[in-house]
Amino acid sequence: MNPSCALSAAIAFSATLVLFFMILHKFGQLWSDLDQHIINAFRNRVATQAT
Repeated sequence: MNPSCALSAAIAFSATLVLFFMILHKFGQLWSDLDQHIINAFRNRVATQAT
């Protein structure tokens, strides 16, 4: 295996990893936003029931 081939493989691998983590991070943000909405709605419902 020649060095240039190994280098390009390593670059492609790291680029794929970075892309994967970026997508994962984006989904994490979306999920936490959704979570926050659910928590807020639940708190509002509990607050309205308590009064």
